[in-house]
Amino acid sequence: MRKQLDAVAAPPPDWLEPLLINWHNTDATVITFNYDLLVELAWKRFIAGVLAFDSWDSILSLYPAPITPIGARAGNALGGVRPPKGLQLLKLHGSLNWWYSGPRATPGDTIYGMPLKGEEWSPKGFEWIPDQAEQLAVDLKPMIVPPTAVKSPYYINRTLQSLWQSAADAIREAEELIVVGFSFPPTDLLVSSLLSTNLPSTSRITPINRTDQAVSRIRRVFGKDENDPSVNVNDEFAGKHTDPIGAWVDALA
Repeated sequence: MRKQLDAVAAPPPDWLEPLLINWHNTDATVITFNYDLLVELAWKRFIAGVLAFDSWDSILSLYPAPITPIGARAGNALGGVRPPKGLQLLKLHGSLNWWYSGPRATPGDTIYGMPLKGEEWSPKGFEWIPDQAEQLAVDLKPMIVPPTAVKSPYYINRTLQSLWQSAADAIREAEELIVVGFSFPPTDLLVSSLLSTNLPSTSRITPINRTDQAVSRIRRVFGKDENDPSVNVNDEFAGKHTDPIGAWVDALA
């Protein structure tokens, strides 16, 4: 939560708006293991306003899974339908705005989502809708999956399972896998397995990172060892730029 608030303490980086526009225009599938709501806030700020889809619960449409608006617990009308095209956001470790009955709940337990109130790039942008959202979630627990090797109790939930399946399907169809900032920690075996067992061997992997250590880690995860030349890695944005994300977004233009 603190990192999320720190991120909006300054104006958004110059590359954020063109990146969101690119993701929307290319119907990108973005897989994230972060809990924060920065992508959702940026989408609401830069994309939702130009769509005829900026309803009160619009950010929940980014998730290709049945995340129920928290207002449904108070009898409020449920939201509309997902727009036909655009960014899909797969949050495989959960999200700060998702709430459920906990890892020991039944497989069909509902995940409730708290929509964001505004488009402001500030802490106010993270205020919930409806105003009594926190009260409606008083008996629920945050849907947050710890980044460890063993996560089995958390994956009983069918909605979360469906997100992992959607991620695997997207990876199998990918011609290029863009890896932004992810360090492939050796303890997160589930994530490494998801990526390495589903990405086609012909696909290119492009790490976006301030150091070139990501290249050797990628070769180790997807190949025989950290020097395996058979892994198709584009190292143009790994350790060669002070702002690797900005350089990569500029190259997309």
